[in-house]
Amino acid sequence: MIQLTDYQLFKGLLLPLVLLPLFFSCEQKKAEPFPIIGLEQITPEGDTLTHRIGAFSFVDQAGQPYSELQVAGKIYIADFFFTRCPDICPMMSKALLQVSEAMKDRSDFRILSHSLDPLFDTPEELTKYKNDLGTTDPNWIFLTTPEEEYVYEVMMDRYLLSGSPTGAVNGGIFHSGKLILVDRIGQIRGYYEGTDPEDVKRLIADLPRLYAEYEQP
Repeated sequence: MIQLTDYQLFKGLLLPLVLLPLFFSCEQKKAEPFPIIGLEQITPEGDTLTHRIGAFSFVDQAGQPYSELQVAGKIYIADFFFTRCPDICPMMSKALLQVSEAMKDRSDFRILSHSLDPLFDTPEELTKYKNDLGTTDPNWIFLTTPEEEYVYEVMMDRYLLSGSPTGAVNGGIFHSGKLILVDRIGQIRGYYEGTDPEDVKRLIADLPRLYAEYEQP
């Protein structure tokens, strides 16, 4: 018969006790809320204001005005692309097809794809692009503007991404491949690389977690 020494018994009891705090630590880490991205501002009254996307005004693929009012109270994903983009944009759109499919049953979710080539990407071009993707998702909105500089202002000042209408890559337009997660009150809660399949999976997994922040008592 195998005899266990007192030391072996002690080790057998000690190991679970050592691992138990680590287990709870991991569980607590998983439950932590998403960060709020962007510089905070302190008002003269001493209140802390977080960065928010704020007001914007675009035209959607149907030629109708589209503003922050349409996403008020909704969680949404934003990205910046253009229909003539030869490299990363098709990959980003493929990633968003996965997000669209995963979120198809949520009426309080949107995807906003902003064109960085608005003079070419008219509502008609955006409609064609959406149809060519094979999606009929009414919650995936493609946006353009008659003012070319405006979309870059929104991208850099509101969504805190770099970009330029003149560059050596992406068909002459320099832009990020990030997908931006925005919460119900317009705060940026995460960036995800739209060309990285693993990061896209992380985004899809994170969406229910963000919704859970609002569903907890």
